[in-house]
Amino acid sequence: MIVAAQRHDVQQERTTTGDLMGARDALWCFTSPWPVLLMPVLRRVTTCIRVTWVLVETLAFAAGASAMGPDQTTDTVIRADGPSADPLLDQQWHLKTRDQEAAGTNVQAVWPTSKGAGIVVGIVDDGLQHTHPDLQANYLAPLSWDFNDNDPDPNPDLSADFHGTAVAGVAGARGDNGIGVSGAAPSVSLAGLRLIAGPVSDVQIASALGHQRDAIHIINNSWGPLEGSTLVGPGPLVQAAIETAVVQGRGGKGRLFLWAAGNGLKLDDNCNFNGYANNRFVIAVGALTDNAQQAPYSEPCSALFIAAPSSGGSRGITTTDLAGAAGYDSTDYTSNFGGTSAATPLVSGVVALMLAKNPLLTWRDVKHILAESSVRINSTDPGWTTGTFAHNEKFGFGLVDAQAAVDRAAAWSAVAAESAIPVVSRAVSRTIPDDDATGLSDSITISDAFVNFAVEHVEIEFDAAHPYRGDLEISLTSPAGVTSRLATVRPLDSGDGFGFWRFGSVRHWGESAAGTWTLRVADLAKGDVGTWNSWTLRIYGIAGPPPLGVTTSDLPLGERGVAYLTKLSAEGGTPPYVWSLIKGKLPKDLTLDSQGTVSGIPIKAKTATLRVLVADAVGASAAQSVSLKIVKPVQLTTDSMNRGRVGMPYSVMLKTKRGIPPLTFSIIDGSLPPGLTLDPSTGQISGVPTVSGTFNVRVMVVSSGGSSDQEGLRIKIR
Repeated sequence: MIVAAQRHDVQQERTTTGDLMGARDALWCFTSPWPVLLMPVLRRVTTCIRVTWVLVETLAFAAGASAMGPDQTTDTVIRADGPSADPLLDQQWHLKTRDQEAAGTNVQAVWPTSKGAGIVVGIVDDGLQHTHPDLQANYLAPLSWDFNDNDPDPNPDLSADFHGTAVAGVAGARGDNGIGVSGAAPSVSLAGLRLIAGPVSDVQIASALGHQRDAIHIINNSWGPLEGSTLVGPGPLVQAAIETAVVQGRGGKGRLFLWAAGNGLKLDDNCNFNGYANNRFVIAVGALTDNAQQAPYSEPCSALFIAAPSSGGSRGITTTDLAGAAGYDSTDYTSNFGGTSAATPLVSGVVALMLAKNPLLTWRDVKHILAESSVRINSTDPGWTTGTFAHNEKFGFGLVDAQAAVDRAAAWSAVAAESAIPVVSRAVSRTIPDDDATGLSDSITISDAFVNFAVEHVEIEFDAAHPYRGDLEISLTSPAGVTSRLATVRPLDSGDGFGFWRFGSVRHWGESAAGTWTLRVADLAKGDVGTWNSWTLRIYGIAGPPPLGVTTSDLPLGERGVAYLTKLSAEGGTPPYVWSLIKGKLPKDLTLDSQGTVSGIPIKAKTATLRVLVADAVGASAAQSVSLKIVKPVQLTTDSMNRGRVGMPYSVMLKTKRGIPPLTFSIIDGSLPPGLTLDPSTGQISGVPTVSGTFNVRVMVVSSGGSSDQEGLRIKIR
C-alpha cells in the first residue's frame, strides 16, 4: 500500500516560485515496502500541488496587505516590546478573548485556574527541537521517541524539518518564563514523537499513535494525506492502535486524538476523503482566519468537529521556530505559521487545560464538552443545522472557547457509555445515472425502539465502482431532515471508485436514531458511468430509555359503593410521569390524578371507555385507550338449605350473583352440623353428618372488589 501525506501548515511568506521548487517540499510519503523506488515519482507530483497551493496563499496574503489602511501592518518581524512576562504574548492574538479578537479563543482567561500542568501532549510530527529555550522546560525525554531513526531523540533535521517545533509551541510553549511566546497550555508536558520526516510503514505509524498510551494523554496530528485526489485512511494496524489507545489509554478514560482537517479547499477537497480526520475516535480541527471566517484553505466536511484560529487572513500564528537561523524565520520564533496545522495544536492545548481541571474526563466527555461550549460563529451562514447541537461543515460545532470548555469540565458529570445501533447493510447494485443531479437514493429505517437513542457519530461504509470517483456527490439525510454532504465533487480525483470507504458525520449529534436514513449518490460530470454496489449504516451514541408507552390496557373491575383504588402504569421515557384524561368520563365520584391514580367510591354501576395520556420529564408523551367497568356488589341468593340424614352424604352449593370473582365464603355465626364443612373458595357445604338436629348458621360471601353479603341459614339433619 502506498499512502501520501503532508504537513498541514500554510506559511504566509513572500516566496518565489523558484524558492519553492528549490526548497525541500513539505509533502512526504510513507510507503512499504518500496520507498526508494516510488518516492521520486510521488515527490514530482506533490511538488506541483504544493507550489500551486502555496502561491495562491501567498498571493491572497499579498492582496490583503495591499488593501490595509495606514494603521495596519503586515510586518512579519516579531517585536518583543509587549508588557507581558512572555514578550511575544501580545502578538498571539489567537489566545485573547473575543472582545479583543473576532477569532479569540479565551485561552488567557483560563490560566488563573488551569495551565495544563500534569497533562502530556504528544506531538506526532517531523521532530521537536527540545533544546529550544521556550520548549525545553516542558519537554519529557522519557516519553519521546524518533520513529524515523528508531532512537529516543526526536530532534529534527535542522535543514528541513521545521514543522513539529512550531506545532509544539502552539500547544505548549513554556509560559511566564520571560522569553518568547506561550502555548495554549503553558505548563503542559510535551512528548516529541518524530514520524513524518521520512518514509514510514503502517507498523511505525501504529507504534507512534499507540506509544505510551497511559502516560501521553493527548496526541496532536498536524498532518494527513495528500489533498485533492487521494482517498487514504488508517491501515488495520493503525486503526487498531487508535482504537486500543482510546479504549484503554489514560487508565481506561481514553486518549484524545486531535487531527488537522486538511488544507485542500482550493483543490475542492473535503476532509471526509481523509480517513484519519473522519475517524469516530478523532477530533477533526478546521481553521479560521483572524476575522473568524473559514480559512481559504480549510477543508469542510460533515466529520469536522471544531474550528480554531490560524492563518489565511491578515495575520498568521506566532509560535516557536527552530532556534537560530534555521527554520521558517531567522529568529527563534515565527509569526507566519498557519494552516490547519496551527489550528489543531491550539485545540490540543485547550483539551489539556480541560483535563488538568478535571482528569476524570473520558474521551467522549471531552467531545461532548467541546460540542456544547463552542461558539456558533457566522450565525447567518446557511450551513448551520438547527438542532440542539448546531453544526456547520465549515466550522464544525464552532470556534473553540477555552474558558467555556474548562468551566464545563470542572463540573462535568460523565456521559453514559457509548452504544451502537445494530449495523444495517443494503445491497443496491444499480447504475448511477451519468451527469444527473437527481442520482440514486436508497434508505434504511431504524425502528422506533431506538427513538431515545441519541446520535453522536454516524458512519457510512460505501462501495461503488466508478472510473472517475471525483464525479460523485454523496449525501446522507437523517430522519430529522438534516443532510450531511459526505462526498463533494473533486475534479482532480480520477481514482477508481470507493472500495468500502468509511465516511463519517457528527452533523447529527443529539438527534434521534429512529426513522428513515436516506443516502443519495449523484454523478455530476459527463463521460464516466459507475455502479453503486452497496452501503452500510453504523450509528454510535447514547442508548436512552426505551420509548415511552402506557402499559395499562384495562383497569381492574370495581364495585358500586366500594372504595376503588388503582394506578395506571407506563414504561420507557424519562420519569417522572404526568397523567391526564383526554377523552371519555370516569364513573361518577371517581377521579384520575396527575400521578396516574384512579380513586373514589363509585355510586353507579357503569362501563366507561377512556383515553389517557402520559407525558415524561423531557416532554415525550404517549396515549392509550383503557376501559373501566363498575359492577353491582355481590349478593348471596341462597335462602334455604336441603335436609340431610345422619350417615348419608350431603352436598349443597351456596348461590350468588354479581360481584367480582373470586369470591370467599365463611361462617360468621353458628356452626354447621358435625361432619359437614364449607369450602371457602366455592361455597360448597358437604360431608357426612354424624349428629341429628337443627343447626342455625350465618354465612358471608366477600367479593374480590370488596363488597360482601350475608345470610342466615337453617340445616336440619334427621
